[in-house]
Order: sequence, then C-alpha cells, then structure tokens
Amino acid sequence: MAQRRLLSGSEGTFWGVVNEGEWTGPLLLKDAAVVRKESRGASPQEIISASGSSDDGLVNTVTLRDVNSTFNAGANSSTPACAYFGFPITKEDGSSVNLGTDRFTVDLFLEITNNPGETDNNKCFITMGINDGDADLDASITTGFLYLSAQQLSVFSTGGGRTNSGCNTDGFPYLRATMTTAPSGSNPTYSNPFNGISTFAYDGNDNDFINDRVLEGDALFGTKYQSTGLPTGSQAHICILFGRTATGAGEKQFSFKAYYKLSLHNRNGVGTERPG
Repeated sequence: MAQRRLLSGSEGTFWGVVNEGEWTGPLLLKDAAVVRKESRGASPQEIISASGSSDDGLVNTVTLRDVNSTFNAGANSSTPACAYFGFPITKEDGSSVNLGTDRFTVDLFLEITNNPGETDNNKCFITMGINDGDADLDASITTGFLYLSAQQLSVFSTGGGRTNSGCNTDGFPYLRATMTTAPSGSNPTYSNPFNGISTFAYDGNDNDFINDRVLEGDALFGTKYQSTGLPTGSQAHICILFGRTATGAGEKQFSFKAYYKLSLHNRNGVGTERPG
C-alpha cells in the first residue's frame, strides 16, 4: 500500500492528503512560506507588479516589472537578484525533508499556459528547483524557461549561473525535471546535496521532446556548504523564481502551473541509496 502524507500550506491552510509519490500541487504563489519580491543590493527594486491565481485555483499569473533582476553565479549582496517563492517539502508524517541526511528524488513539473512573448527578446525567465529555503539563494539548482530572441530551456544554479540548452524552438508547453540527492558520505571535501539536474521539455510546435542535463560536480549547487559538509538540519524547499536578465520590452505577464513529486529512498525507515 502506498504511504500517505498530509500536505499543509502557509497560515494553517491544507492542500490535502495524497499517496506518497503522487504529484503535489498545484503550487500557488499565494501559499508560499518564504517570499522575496525585491531585487538585492544597495537599492532594491520591486520585481513583480502583480501576481495571483485564476478562478480554477490551478494557474498562477505574474506580471514582471521592467527591472534588472537576473540570476548570476555566486552569492553576494546583490546576486542572485530574482524574486523567490519557497515551499517547504515535508514527509508523510509532517516532518521536514532534510537536505543533508535524507535520501530522495524530486520530480518538477512546470507548464506555461500563457508566455510573455516567445520571440520579442523580453529577457524574462521563470525557473523552478530546490534550495534550503534561503530567499537570498546562496545555494540552489533550478530549471525553467528564458525568453530571449527565442524561448530557451535553461538551468540556473548558484554555482554555475545560467546554462542555456541548444534548443531555441518556440512553443514549449511544459517541462519535467528530476533531481536526486548525492550519495551520503560522497565528496567529503566539497559536499553538496545535489550534483546536477535532468530536464526534458515538450515542444508543442514540433511535437517532440527536448532533453537537457547539467552535471557540474560539486560546484553546481554553490559553495555555501562546501566548508561544512552536507547541510544537515536544513529543510528542502521547492522554489519558483522570476526575473529579467536585463531590462527591455516593458512589463510582461505570463501564466503557469507548477507541481512536484517526492520519492523518499528508505528501507525499514532508514535512508538509503542501495536498498536490500
């Protein structure tokens, strides 16, 4: 029988009870537990002028201001400067999923229902991934869509910045990505909970799938934990990020759906990479 877990949102609201391994969501921005809507630095600016959800409760709507709110590699007082919405991941008993001690796989699903313009070089991006709940994004790996001269599949990480795939074909309706924790005890000098991300996106124009995998070893997640080892005690968060790689083209609005699926790697209640 599949395990079941209680899903709770912010301020005591409840998303319901689902079987372990089923999709959780939709993730709605209004339910995020950790939020930052301003850029970082000496003179922070508001990134989002409006956000909400449609009447059916499935679709998020966002309007981005025409301000520079990019995601660069590294962590300092001004970058990454994009907006942050964080959703803590919990187990079936309501306890936290621990980035340092738990072994698990998370699948991400992001569907664009109305994009900000596929080919007008508006420089918007939306990306979804995992971090430790820190809105300053000192450690993270995410994947999503970047709207330059064409809609591009991209990976954003604190350690590697932005990596665009070779695909510039318009019309991606959705992407699905997979992240799995690194083996416990691995990389004792440079420890990060994840070493990469695998993404595929469905290209609606060509009725084809585009695959992108970014594996950059220890540096991809960032250097936040490399002096102390895996982030034991830090709760994993699904994060949804928005921003502009540069100014241009005025305010832009788009809509999307977001879900995730958690699979714990346990045997007899103990985290493991190798069952049996």
